[in-house]
Amino acid sequence: TFRAREQAEIAAAKAALLEGSDEGYAGCCEALGTSDLGAELGAIRAPTLLIAGEADVSTPPADLEDLERAIEGASLLVIPGAGHILNREAPEQVTDAVLAHLE
Repeated sequence: TFRAREQAEIAAAKAALLEGSDEGYAGCCEALGTSDLGAELGAIRAPTLLIAGEADVSTPPADLEDLERAIEGASLLVIPGAGHILNREAPEQVTDAVLAHLE
């Protein structure tokens, strides 16, 4: 629904993505795809807020649930109906959650 409702936001996000280099994007994807920091998650002691979009297929809430279990004291917020680019799809909810977490 976001895509149909917010075509200007979609165009702006697409333009921002296209400004970057293909090599840079591919390198980022490769780094994310080959990284496994699972063994280090238990060492995180800082208060940790995880935010997922309910409809995110790239980083689904189930993946963040795994992180929540691995990081002591972490909390997870799942934003209903939102996808992957949460700061554009649900900016108020993301901002409110981050500010509350930082306080």
